[in-house]
Parts: sequence; C-alpha cells; structure tokens
Amino acid sequence: MTSKIGFVSLVGAGPGHPDYLTVKGARVLSQAEVIVYDALISDEFRALFPANSEIYFVGKRCGRHSTSQEEICALLVNGAQRGKRVVRLKGGDPGLFSRGGEEILALRAAGVSFEIIPGVSSVFAGAAAALFSPTHRGLSNRLLVFDGHALRHDDFDFRPLLAHQATTVVLMGSRQVERLAAGLIGAGASPELPIALVENATLVDEHVAVSTLARAAAGDLVPRSDGPGIIYVGAAVALAQASPSGAAKAAA
Repeated sequence: MTSKIGFVSLVGAGPGHPDYLTVKGARVLSQAEVIVYDALISDEFRALFPANSEIYFVGKRCGRHSTSQEEICALLVNGAQRGKRVVRLKGGDPGLFSRGGEEILALRAAGVSFEIIPGVSSVFAGAAAALFSPTHRGLSNRLLVFDGHALRHDDFDFRPLLAHQATTVVLMGSRQVERLAAGLIGAGASPELPIALVENATLVDEHVAVSTLARAAAGDLVPRSDGPGIIYVGAAVALAQASPSGAAKAAA
C-alpha cells in the first residue's frame, strides 16, 4: 500500500461557467490527480483539468443516474486511499442540495482527510442573471430555498411558502412551475405575485422569463431547455428583468 497520504477537496464549481469558480477552487483543481465531476457544469471546465489526472463523470440529471451515490463515495475514498489528491467538483455549492453531506460522512467513516471549498450558488447566480436582488429592503427580508422535487408529492403543503416579505427560491423544479403557481394561489397568494424562471444561468443559453402566478398557473412559463432552472417567487421578483425575446447570453 502507498505511504503517500491522500486528500479530498469538495469543490463548489459555481452555477455552470468556469468564470465563477473561486480562486482557491481553481488552484486545487489545477493540482488534482483524481477528478470526480457532475452534470451541472459546462464542458469548458475540462480545459482546466490537469492532463494526467484520472477523470470520472458521475452526473445525475432528470432521474437518469449514471453513477450511484455509493459508487461516487467509493471513488473518493479509493482515490484518497491510493494517496491521490482528489477533487470532487460539484455544481453550485457543495452544501446545497448536492449530497455533499453524504460524501462528508463517507469520508469521515473511512478516515479520509478532506476540505470543503464553497462555490457560488445558483440561488444567487440566477438572481444576478435576472438583474435583481432576492433580498430587498421593504420587499424581502428572508429567503425560502427548497428542492423542487418535493412539488411532485400530492400532499405538498404550500402554506409555509407564504411567509411575509420572503422570496421563495425553487431549485430543480422548472418542470413544476404550473403546479407551484396554482398551489400558491390555492394557499392564498395573490394571483399577481411576481414569479421568474431562470434557466442555464451564466451559460451561453441563459434565459430569464418573468410573469405572475396567475399567468404561470395557466402555462405562461414553459421551460425552454432540459438544463437547470431556478424559480423565484415574491415581491422582490418584480424588479427582475426578462431576457429580450430570442436573446442568448454572449460567450465571454
């Protein structure tokens, strides 16, 4: 067995484009000997991977799992036990709906040393794409962030989302826009409450659409792609700006 001590870095890659990778994340990635990365980052990241590194794609999207979470954890542990510098490159921030907690527990159980390098969350990248602040004095003094997969459940309770002066942020829920809007109205929200759908934030096909709950419940907000989408609901969303019709973000 190798006497070299391995180490794992759980790195937040940011919302998609490599420009949003932190300086520390980029430095650690440049030194990686094993890279385990997911589907929520652009192909441009591969240009940052060291030429001789072992590379494993373990992306999950829309229920199509290429690699189980147990297998991902095993890759991280195995790489470290072989004395390698391992980078687990995760879309957004490692601690927000990324199963980073499960990987932390697996590394601890195996006695593997690790670090967590935060990343720019899509919660804020999406709002930046729509040119508004999700918290705004007099409009929103709190954020309610949840996983949109929960909206698929028939018994989902929309009432907790009606908190006063809050912006509700739904990740991984772009296919549930109509259900969300109708459920909020049914729970007592104003049909004129603003709602926005941001898709592929920071990428070349970034798109922002702004509407109201009433129009969204009637099918006004339809996802344009299979890419990641973020939904924002609340008074502060009235300040968001939609993408011009047919426009796409210019490549940097």
